Amino acid sequence: MKAIFQILYRVWFYILAGAPVIVFFPLLLLLSTKEKYYSNLYWFARNVWSKYILFCMGCTPKKLEGSLELPEPPFVFVANHTSQLDVMLLMHICPHPLVFVGKKELSKTWLFGSIYKRAAVLVQRDSAESRKQVYYSIKEKMDNKRGIAIFPEAGVPPEEILLREFRRGGFSMAAEHKLKIVVANFYDCKKRLNWTYFHGGPGQLRYRIIDIIPWQKRDSLEEIDALKDEVYEKMKNDLIANP
Repeated sequence: MKAIFQILYRVWFYILAGAPVIVFFPLLLLLSTKEKYYSNLYWFARNVWSKYILFCMGCTPKKLEGSLELPEPPFVFVANHTSQLDVMLLMHICPHPLVFVGKKELSKTWLFGSIYKRAAVLVQRDSAESRKQVYYSIKEKMDNKRGIAIFPEAGVPPEEILLREFRRGGFSMAAEHKLKIVVANFYDCKKRLNWTYFHGGPGQLRYRIIDIIPWQKRDSLEEIDALKDEVYEKMKNDLIANP
């Protein structure tokens, strides 16, 4: 019986995630056509789409004691990637328009991909040219005071891995564009809805902003890697302390 509930719970998530995109597709497509409309698109995604999904999934965001206050954008928001709920929780945390840096493959998704490829900054991870193009795209977002959201693990790791090794891209981006880095941990998304079919259920989604790192000049790859490793250790130690 429990396994049946967990499968239905996952199917329910896909219905909740897809229904608003289908119903409001013409409006969302219009809002994704121009940069000046992006604030409205983000407002819809945060206040309608993500809140509706979290509420109907029985998942309640909870900010843990000691969480730092979110600064004004622009910044790079770095968080661990554990679940399909991560994006909804991230939007809950950040009322300012965020732009997601995501994999190009999602742009091929039916309906959603038409909006995604216009609203997000796409990167083909195995292409050096694609990764280079991201820097030019980010510059435009910075001029419009956007936050940039990145999951530095570059994909959802297997359930048994607490935190996968980080990629350098987001930290290079922060150094290049003189951005502070907001470091956050999500503790429960994996428990609520991971990639295992017979797993999950409603409950709290705890989170904490554990650090805000001001911009500092870092010219060499060694300096950027040192920053990447520093953030990785902070996040991993905090996850271990808050199972």
